[in-house]
Amino acid sequence: MAIAPAPTVSAFTTPTPAPGEEYASELGYVYGAVAESGKVRITVRQLRELRGDAASAYARAHGLTAPPHGEALVVDTGTVHVLTLPEWTPVEAHALSGNRATDMRLGQLVVELGSRPKWTFWIDYDTRRQVASLREAGQRPDRAVTRS
Repeated sequence: MAIAPAPTVSAFTTPTPAPGEEYASELGYVYGAVAESGKVRITVRQLRELRGDAASAYARAHGLTAPPHGEALVVDTGTVHVLTLPEWTPVEAHALSGNRATDMRLGQLVVELGSRPKWTFWIDYDTRRQVASLREAGQRPDRAVTRS
């Protein structure tokens, strides 16, 4: 069995909620989950959604088809970071729970999230810049992921 090399961790700045907002969110592939002493270590490959003129300009510049009006073009930012979270961290799941909306705990998803980048999540950070929850966005983003 071949073991994939560890991802290169790059600079990451924790999202901070805007004034008056309770949470700030980050979109990313969540993978490489490992359970250790009541915690789960995950790797996040950050993604960014582009819409409207920004998506069209990016698509043109990179030889891609612009997304239809109202849809997002999802771009890999090149930022990879590691989070170690309590196993009880709330996760809103859908496809991971048999295509029904279900509240789960991160510790329940270690096997599913243990492999390659496949599942995308919105990761919600609170005003203390700590992860409050993860919300499943699906197995792949709205559009093809490209490298920025």
